[in-house]
Order: sequence, then structure tokens, then C-alpha cells
Amino acid sequence: MKKLILSLSVLFGLSGASMAQTVSASDVEALPGEKVTATLNLSAPADAFTGIQMALQFPAEGFTMEAGGAIEGWNGSLEYGTMNEGKVKVAAAAAKTFESATLTVEFTVGADVAVGDYYVSVTDIVFEGADGNADAEDATFVVSVVDRHTVVLDENDTEAPEASEDEVNVTLKRTISADVWSTICLPFAATGEQVKAAFGNDVELASFSGVEVDEDNDNINMKFTAADAADGIEANTPMLIKVSADVESAEFENVSIEAEEEPEVQVGERRKYSYFRGTYAATLVPEENIFLSGNKFWYSTGASAIKGYRGYFDLYYVLDGYYDVAEVKVNILFNDEATGINSLTPALSEGEGAIYNLAGQRVSKAQHGINIVNGKKVIR
Repeated sequence: MKKLILSLSVLFGLSGASMAQTVSASDVEALPGEKVTATLNLSAPADAFTGIQMALQFPAEGFTMEAGGAIEGWNGSLEYGTMNEGKVKVAAAAAKTFESATLTVEFTVGADVAVGDYYVSVTDIVFEGADGNADAEDATFVVSVVDRHTVVLDENDTEAPEASEDEVNVTLKRTISADVWSTICLPFAATGEQVKAAFGNDVELASFSGVEVDEDNDNINMKFTAADAADGIEANTPMLIKVSADVESAEFENVSIEAEEEPEVQVGERRKYSYFRGTYAATLVPEENIFLSGNKFWYSTGASAIKGYRGYFDLYYVLDGYYDVAEVKVNILFNDEATGINSLTPALSEGEGAIYNLAGQRVSKAQHGINIVNGKKVIR
């Protein structure tokens, strides 16, 4: 079952107040037998109110609530009454007037509660202030009881996902452009059926299998082996992927998240290692590493950003022998056949910030005299 993502914002009409007060609540998701935290966001004019009273009306069967929760945004007190037929009163008082506050309440969904949506009403709402009290309309939020949680993995996240204790459903917000090769790295294993359901029956995959260097012709051949999508994708294993239609998000059911801190594929022999490194958070590609975008290779100067659930290539030991990386051609070979992906030149000539001396050698920073920056002469 998919989690319902709804946001409720209720405007309260107040007599004698200069501005309407706002209470908003987001729906929550829970497993049977799980303790849940619900959040209410309070907003009020700074000169109006110092407290609020309300009641929460749960379904009469299967939900329990003990004194618990907290309030942030003011110094004051929070009190709970005793639940009676699913209804419990809540009162909060601030030491001074407040503009906004966040109130959290904790309750438990019974182990025998069936999967489905349950409505909790916020009733008897009264804002309290020195100039009098103001009643407010009731509000409602939904408790979605599910057989497994839904986890959203977003390519714009700044941290890797936490491991899941149990199997979860995953919504992967990962954009992939059609008809070009892209990189992908998943923190969970996906079966062939799941991969095809998420990315299309004609999805193509390839795994990193080696690097060949032709120093005479300044060619680096990065070798990939076509993979059968029916075999699925292993967790923490970056791969290449090609889809026939643009992808914005994908759904996976019953998977276990087990993100490694540094997912990677290593190929080559000692002191000639090359790496295909995965990332689960938006990050800067380290300097002198290579990433794939728009069916082109780009050579990072350390300021190149990629989003999460992708990968990049660390060919340090291979590129270390080249003084003029601008002359290097990087090709992808699929089963020893070339593709249309090649050349590092776009990254060096289209704003990546690479710096060269007059001899055409790439340098890490501008030298005294004349430098070539983004294709233009610059005097330092």
C-alpha cells in the first residue's frame, strides 16, 4: 500500500484578532503495534496568544495514548488528560506570547488494528490570550496503518539512507534521461522483475569490468559487460543504465535498505586499480575523477556536483601518467565494442575551470605569468 502524503492546513476564524491563526498537521504512517509521533504546527501573531487548548479524538478501538510528547518554540508547559473513549485533552501554556511553535504527541497503534486509513480529529481548539480567547474550527489528520513502511529516497538528499530493520517499500526519486547511458547505485537489492517494473521492460544495464590503456594514442578504454536486467541489480553496486523513456521516480516493494558507506566496484591489478564509486547523496565529485552526464565524460576539478544514487569513476592510477589530460580520449567498450561515449574534451573546454600553462599542461592552480583558463589567456 502506498503511503498517502497529505498536508492539512486549517485557517481559524478569530473574533477580535488582527490575524487568523494557523494549525497544520501532516498525515502519519504506522505499523500495527507501533508507537507514532504526530506533529501539529501552531502559528499566531506575536502579540495575541500565550496558550492553546484542544482535544484529540482517536478511533475508540485500538489506539492508546500516554502522557508524552513535547513542544518547541516557546518556554512553557504541556499537559495531557486521560484518554476516554478515544478522546484526550491537551493543554499548552507559554511563558510569553509566541509567533510559532511545534507540538508533538505520541500514541500507539494497537497490534490488532487492521491495515487502512484512520482519521484523528483535532477538536475543541481554543487559542488563549490576554485580549481573550478565540475558538477555532476542527482539524483532521490521517493515520495510515500499513503492513510495511514506505521510504522515500531522493537524489537531492544530503545524507545516505539509514538501514531498514525490516523490509520496506521504496519510492526512488531519481531522474534518468531516455536513450543515453547514465550511472545508478541502489542501497538495496532489486530483482529482475522489480528493475523492469521500475525502469521499463527494455531497460539496459552494464557492469564495470576493466580498463585498458593505449599510451601511444592517448586512449583509455573503460570496459563494461552488458548485464541481463532479468538478473536484477545488486545492493551497493554502481552500474550503467539506459532507459527508453524519461524516468522521474520508481517504486520498489519489499526491499531491505543496507547502504554501505563507500559503495564501489574495483577493477585492475595492484597499483593499477580503477574504481567505479557509488554515491547516495548529492556530492562534489573529487578532483581528477570522471563522471558521466549527457552521454559525455566530464573531468572534475573538484567543483563538479552530482546528485545521489549515481556513480563516478576514479582512474587515478591510470591518469597519473598523463601530463596533458586534454589529449586523453576515454572510450566505453561494451563487450569489446565501442559506443558513442568518448572524450574528456567537453569537460576541459566548457567551463569546468581547468587551468593550463602555455605548454598545454594542466596545472592545479594558476602559475605566475600567462595561464589558459576555460580556453582564454589569463595573466597572473
